[in-house]
Amino acid sequence: MKARTSQRSAGSTRNRIWGGLGGKTGQTLRVTISLGASQLLVAVAYALGARAATPIELGFVLSAIAIASVVAGAMDFGLGTYLIREVASGRSTNASMYIRLWQRLLSASIIGVVVLAAAITVLLLMGGDLRFAGWAALIFYSTLLMQSAQIPLRARGLMGWVSLIMIFDRLVFLAVILALTALGVGGEVAIPIGLASGITLDAFLCFLSNRRMVPARDGSGMRIHVGHPKRWFLAWRGATGYGVAAVLGSAQQLDMSILGFSSGPAAAGSYGAVSRWTTPLLLPSTALTQVGMAHAPKAASTRLTLWEFRRVVWILILAMVGAIGVAHYSDFIAPAILGTQYAGSSPIFALLALSIIPTLFAQPLSMILQSRGEEVHVAWVLGGGLAIRLSTCFVLGASLGGLAGAWGVLLQQSFILVVLILVIAKVLVREAKIGKQQSR
Repeated sequence: MKARTSQRSAGSTRNRIWGGLGGKTGQTLRVTISLGASQLLVAVAYALGARAATPIELGFVLSAIAIASVVAGAMDFGLGTYLIREVASGRSTNASMYIRLWQRLLSASIIGVVVLAAAITVLLLMGGDLRFAGWAALIFYSTLLMQSAQIPLRARGLMGWVSLIMIFDRLVFLAVILALTALGVGGEVAIPIGLASGITLDAFLCFLSNRRMVPARDGSGMRIHVGHPKRWFLAWRGATGYGVAAVLGSAQQLDMSILGFSSGPAAAGSYGAVSRWTTPLLLPSTALTQVGMAHAPKAASTRLTLWEFRRVVWILILAMVGAIGVAHYSDFIAPAILGTQYAGSSPIFALLALSIIPTLFAQPLSMILQSRGEEVHVAWVLGGGLAIRLSTCFVLGASLGGLAGAWGVLLQQSFILVVLILVIAKVLVREAKIGKQQSR
């Protein structure tokens, strides 16, 4: 009788996960298409902006955007991903999620003002260009709003709706760049203004959607009270592991700033412009990761999670074939997209395309481990990979230029994938031992 009950329980668990994880193949494809459309719009927008700016001007504004993105990631400190896991697993209510998001938004805004004042002071003392701080502040605050607005929808498994909103976001980005460049505005001005406009629209539409789709009063009887300002800075409690991983992920964008320091703005501009066109190859992996984020925490074990995600591996294999094809024809693709002034960037384009292959599999593996409570191990792995990437840019930047950035990404992602596989193997062995002990 006990054996039959155990079998029925296992079967019930498997059916729930089949519906939640394996059944999300269609949603993954829809999100992949939506993200693909939005990424294509971003790539076209950056290409148009790059054509209206010199590599030096482009490197300047891309560095400001990169630093703003890193700071915004640091202010989030993994809270968004942590809340997605907690709400998806049923350990957190909508109301408590909204309280912590508002606390994070208010406290991060205060910290942002302090950081901006310090940056302006440093630029004034060093005789730097204050536009750098202005563009960085614009991207930082718009990104902060968007981060807070998207989390409730993603926590409730509405990634398809979020990706649709992102398409409108990118359309505005492209439209602003087209309008400004047509008026004779340089690409180094059109890009940050267009990017901030699209991100702000994204945040506004998500806020409106949250009111209808993810109500704060979800039956818990809890009201939204952000509390005393001292409590605002407690919003990140419990999210340390995710936070370290998020900061390390955002810090990857510092490779352009390091390249600009070690080999000049031209190298950073060439590397940054080319890298925008390899990002779409990661869309299947990104979609799988974002869709699974709201479902993997419900699985009973790591083994069962991996078993269900095998159903969408074919999407990653197709993307891998695409990456190989792009690398092979990089001599034709890079100048055709960005213009003859970027013809020398073809080797960078090829290496970045090859670096997509390990990244395709590393992203979902990281998400699976984090959903199983192994976020600290993931953070250590990402830290090692980041050290490899940035040190490669710094050491080889002077001799290889933008190519050093591409080598850094390839080495980083290869290292991360290998170590993540080893960590998952260790987790599977540990869970198997626990299962045997519990069955005795």
